[in-house]
Amino acid sequence: MIYDDFFYVGKVVSKFSYKGECLILYDTDSPTDFLMINFIYILENDSLIKYDINKCKLHKNKFFRIKIEDANSDMEIEKFINKKVFLPKKLLPKLSGNAFYYYEIIGFVLKNNDYKTIGKVLSVDDSLKQPIVTIKNKKNQFLIPLHRDIVIKMDRSKQELILNLAEGLDNINN
Repeated sequence: MIYDDFFYVGKVVSKFSYKGECLILYDTDSPTDFLMINFIYILENDSLIKYDINKCKLHKNKFFRIKIEDANSDMEIEKFINKKVFLPKKLLPKLSGNAFYYYEIIGFVLKNNDYKTIGKVLSVDDSLKQPIVTIKNKKNQFLIPLHRDIVIKMDRSKQELILNLAEGLDNINN
């Protein structure tokens, strides 16, 4: 099983009820897109293990409340606490225009306001309040903050991302 084919959904944070339900703290901007899922993958000992689920619903503002099919008690759920949850990328809704998933832009050429090449996107760290893109050019590797408001154009066919960079970052290659 290749991890590149999956995306991180969230983490099992606690048991819920005595009937094998648990809460997943989700990490998604559109949780309602995933309410119809009937399975999840949980990372256990460096392997993604598939579990069928009987229900998935929103709980408060930041949790999925799920019932894992063969887990019928809070003791059976205990083994999932603090484990990461994944789903196949093929379940993600298709995006168009300047909207993109962070994993999509890895390998893209980053250009500035004047369409001059800055470098290539190596990774995106979205664990912070402001996502940070790691860029590599011929000379250096550096970090640039990323926000949807600075995206001028995202061209999937050319694998280019053009950003309206702040003064000082727009000529970073000079």
